[in-house]
Amino acid sequence: MTQSAEFPQGTLQLQRYPDTGNPTLRAWDAADELLLQRLAATGTAEIGRVLIVHDNFGALGCALQGLQPDWHHDSLLAATALTGNLRLNGLEPAGIRRVALEQAAETAPGTVAERRYDTILLKMPKQLAYLEYLLRQLRARMHPDSRLLLGGMSRAVPRAVYELCGQLFSDGDAGRAVKKARVIELGIDRLPEEAPPAALACAEQESWEGVRLVKLPNTFARRQLDVGSRLLAELLIRQGAAGVSTSAPGAPPAILDIGCGNGLLSAAAGLAWPRARITAIDESYLAVKSAAASLAATAAANPGYQSLATAQVLQMDGGDMRLSDSYDLMLCNPPFHEQGAVNRRLAQRLLQDARRLLTDNGLVLVVANTSLGYAGVLRRDGWQVAELARRSGFSVLELRSP
Repeated sequence: MTQSAEFPQGTLQLQRYPDTGNPTLRAWDAADELLLQRLAATGTAEIGRVLIVHDNFGALGCALQGLQPDWHHDSLLAATALTGNLRLNGLEPAGIRRVALEQAAETAPGTVAERRYDTILLKMPKQLAYLEYLLRQLRARMHPDSRLLLGGMSRAVPRAVYELCGQLFSDGDAGRAVKKARVIELGIDRLPEEAPPAALACAEQESWEGVRLVKLPNTFARRQLDVGSRLLAELLIRQGAAGVSTSAPGAPPAILDIGCGNGLLSAAAGLAWPRARITAIDESYLAVKSAAASLAATAAANPGYQSLATAQVLQMDGGDMRLSDSYDLMLCNPPFHEQGAVNRRLAQRLLQDARRLLTDNGLVLVVANTSLGYAGVLRRDGWQVAELARRSGFSVLELRSP
């Protein structure tokens, strides 16, 4: 659904990606508007070299495309939204350069001064640990005259955010809230002496039933195991190959983990089927990095499990899977909410594409929130549905294509 957005830089047509059909959700918010207003009040020379971070649907990138900014986001879906909205407005995607934060200092051309940014726009992420990771990375790309504008809705800016900013930056101005949005302006008085920590250095470790999890910032259920994922992982380890048919009798199953997160389900499947061929995908780069580290750690703790040692982890949109293989078993714990609103279409989108890659006798195991009536929705979508387990408001559904 395309909506018109009025910014000081001009009027844009913007749409969310994926479009789940909820007319109450926009591809921008008041924090985007406030960030762009602050920038519009600044002279072009003072703005200088720009980096945009965590721009979920590309609103900031589209509005500032004429400045040829660098742009970073952990999410492949966000990058797709940016490209789509640039084209929707007749803007050239090549005018924005995507960068990876941990490699930005090495890939940026020129001298050390040119590797630093004069203006950084950062949209507030949900997870405090991820915000800290981003702020430490971005601080290393500032100079004493740089400014970092951190924008978010006031409800998403708890006291801990101000405390974190005070620890990492010498200058800070929270400004006043406008339309329930706030921009915090941050600066440094000298170049940081220490290099920013890599994502893996910020990971939390957890062991469970032979699985070794490496949980990076911005990954789902970073603090503790998710109830639904744990229920499905227990089922995999307990029942193993029961009910799973392979395309060739006696052959190890081909398993696809859609939206793998920190790799819990892939690792549990690897322990259940020591010779399985496992592919795990997620649209988040840090999730892919986390899952790969979890599978490697689990393989090291369980020698002889070929499935763990050879598992493949890819960054890919689960609703647009560009895979050539077919799979005997698919695993999925889909998202249930979109900006706080319940939305079953997110799961339906993932499962619709999954059907195309399923073998004739293959099955999908899905975590479902029992309050959302997923079983009925999936039956209407043409799936044969059976409930295998239930606990604490979550269930595991077995899906087969008739």
